Amino acid sequence: MKAVIGSHRAYYKLRVCQEAIWEAFRIFLDRVPDSEEYRSWVYTCQHENLCMDDLAKNFSSSQEHLDMVARVSAHHIRSHTKSIGNHLHMNYLLNTLISALIHTFYTRVYYRENSAKKPQTTPKLPPRSGSALPPL
Repeated sequence: MKAVIGSHRAYYKLRVCQEAIWEAFRIFLDRVPDSEEYRSWVYTCQHENLCMDDLAKNFSSSQEHLDMVARVSAHHIRSHTKSIGNHLHMNYLLNTLISALIHTFYTRVYYRENSAKKPQTTPKLPPRSGSALPPL
């Protein structure tokens, strides 16, 4: 019985490490790892008892990740600053925040007023205001 449980735990750890490493490469480095680096990271994950935060710190502090972030940020800032300007972006952020606060307020009021009975429909909320500009 102990051997079966131990086998299940080892398999579970292997699968979790495989998935975590694959996602770390995808998210932090935006690429598929080569076979050897993938095997190396999975082995490290399995045998050094790394938690998800350790993996995130390792990948996010790698030079490859820092270079990618700098490259993408510089491109993003250049392209958006030229077209919309910082004041429009701040306006967008403020409008989004205000809309979220209004939405939260109306939702709380609706559920507080209808707390005695189970709500049957979603409350009608005012349309969200603000520009359709993407955040920087």
